[in-house]
Amino acid sequence: MTDIDQPEDSDVNTSADSVPEPADVRTELDELAAAVRVKASPETLGPLWTATMNLERWFFPGVGAFPNLRPFSGLIDEEPYVMAFTVRARAERYAHTQNLVPEGSKPAIMSFPVVEAAKLCTRQHERGARWVVFDDGWAGWRFPLQQLAAIVNKYHVPS
Repeated sequence: MTDIDQPEDSDVNTSADSVPEPADVRTELDELAAAVRVKASPETLGPLWTATMNLERWFFPGVGAFPNLRPFSGLIDEEPYVMAFTVRARAERYAHTQNLVPEGSKPAIMSFPVVEAAKLCTRQHERGARWVVFDDGWAGWRFPLQQLAAIVNKYHVPS
């Protein structure tokens, strides 16, 4: 990515014999984020950044109405952020738990390939967001939007 353009492109069941819902299945990225929390270093951050930048898609809970749908932005510790997810089911659950949709409604989930998603996030930076936060409520990690293009350039491997 050389420039930043606009993009083109429930409760947990805890019974012992139940299959976890897709939002609750622990992923490789959850493990990588956990390793960073234990010891943040180039050896732990590099694999997390590489894995995040090489996902097939990033998912965003959408707010607003089509054609003006945009990714949800909010505040964590007084810092403006864009909320992104690595799994669609997590984005859907987040939209419900944060009351982004009326109860019983299906949330609008936006999804883009990584490069296009990064462009979308950068547009939110121009509107005041400072971070993209991944999988809040699960593993949770973030990237500064001001450096996102450089991170994508360094770690994304085009398919």
